[in-house]
Amino acid sequence: MEEQNKIFILDKYLLTFDSNIKHEEHKCEIIYGIKFYFDNNNYDIFNNMYMGNRMIINDENGWRDIPINDSSIELLPDCIKVSKL
Repeated sequence: MEEQNKIFILDKYLLTFDSNIKHEEHKCEIIYGIKFYFDNNNYDIFNNMYMGNRMIINDENGWRDIPINDSSIELLPDCIKVSKL
């Protein structure tokens, strides 16, 4: 299957990824974001109007809720590219 890049803008971050990666976007009054699904790992990247930019990681190391910053971006799989706008 041919790779087609998709983009998602989260506040001041631009996420670029292969559209074949299983994902879903979500949005409501106070939160918007995108969730990526891999075999045993899930990455939920979102902006909450009260808590700011957050990332929830559920992987072999357990469940973590962390703020998005330069260090936490490195926890994403290599197939998800993040750049600042």
